[in-house]
Amino acid sequence: MKTILILLSFTLTALADVLSFLPPADVEPGWDYAFPPEIYTPDNLFAYINGEAELYKQYDIVEMATASYVRKNNPALTFTLDIFDMGTPLDAFGVYSHYRYPDMTFAEIGEQAVVSDLSVRFWQDQYFVRLVAGAVDTTLTHTIQRVARALSDTLPHTPKPDRLELLPAEHQIANSLNYLKPTYLTLQHVAALEARYQRQDEQCILFVVFCKDERSARKNLAQLADSTGVRAKIFGDKIYSVRDFSSTNIADYFLHQLP
Repeated sequence: MKTILILLSFTLTALADVLSFLPPADVEPGWDYAFPPEIYTPDNLFAYINGEAELYKQYDIVEMATASYVRKNNPALTFTLDIFDMGTPLDAFGVYSHYRYPDMTFAEIGEQAVVSDLSVRFWQDQYFVRLVAGAVDTTLTHTIQRVARALSDTLPHTPKPDRLELLPAEHQIANSLNYLKPTYLTLQHVAALEARYQRQDEQCILFVVFCKDERSARKNLAQLADSTGVRAKIFGDKIYSVRDFSSTNIADYFLHQLP
């Protein structure tokens, strides 16, 4: 497995609000709240998802709203709906990409959804949404997918962040793109894109790492080179790479496809 690293400089912006997007108690005929809606912030998110709270905090969650629904004539049929306001579309994608793997089943809900018999996870605009069924049941599977599509229609919709197009599309393994925060490898306080590539029987991983300025990019480049022993090479004024010069042509190929 070969690895290529690219460092760039960018800035981020933020947005807000989420509770109003939760569907009402009668989300569909015959349904009601099992528990009333609740809202959580970074300060108390651990009380709701203790094991995963740090993941959302790494991606700078603003707040999240949750509600549980129950079928009135069959209390065994329940599902939970969580809407996470991640502040930016890029961070919403980042959380979504944490749950996504190329061999999963996908649906056209929001920008994209990962679906299974028990859950729907999708991202749209600055929101990451998940619906989790309380049991494996065909009725629940169909219900959560319908609710997810209806919710997507009510959420804001903006174009995908330009950053997600930085890595070359050619030979990129479908659904392997991830947005990582806040650190990766030995780089400190920076975010990165990561994608896997397949060319014939060879694979490599390509990274784009975002730094606040050129000085920071150079510093991180030097730190990574020192810690890994790889040689560094500079391409232009704003793009830097660290690569294993013992790698084969696949590494050069992907590197040269970058703008």
